[in-house]
Amino acid sequence: MDAPTQFSKIKVEGFSGGDPGEGFDALFNPTEGLDLQGTFLYAVNVSTAGAAGKAYDADFTAENVPGVTITAVNNLPAWDQPQYGDSPADDVIEKVTQSIRYAPVVYVRLTGLVPGSRYKLQMLFYEQCCITRGFNIYGDGALIVENFVPNETQGGVNNTAAGAMVSLNC
Repeated sequence: MDAPTQFSKIKVEGFSGGDPGEGFDALFNPTEGLDLQGTFLYAVNVSTAGAAGKAYDADFTAENVPGVTITAVNNLPAWDQPQYGDSPADDVIEKVTQSIRYAPVVYVRLTGLVPGSRYKLQMLFYEQCCITRGFNIYGDGALIVENFVPNETQGGVNNTAAGAMVSLNC
């Protein structure tokens, strides 16, 4: 039996685009932003809208790529239109975050991960509705973030120029 997954460097931050340095913390201080450079086992657009394209080294594939299983009954591939900026990376991240998958419980399963290896996970969100809609994020059965409300992290429901990210090492 494998040891339980250990999670570290858990961050909940906002971002204003796909380029380096376009992040901010809960006090709206600048942070590094999304990490789109390096080797990616998976970069997935969780939407039936299909592949979103490449932002730096992250090539966002369609959700039906081998090794990925998404369980979420509801899907709106064009939920909203975020406007992060005009760079090629901004455009890709806009497509990744314009859709919404939802259900009482959403599962994302990834195969091909090697026990004992280190991985970084980044989950991107964009919310323009429902001020108090929050949810818990679990990984391998362990609670990672409790009552995560994306629009609180991104700076409000009317902020079309920012999204929210949960990142961690596992």
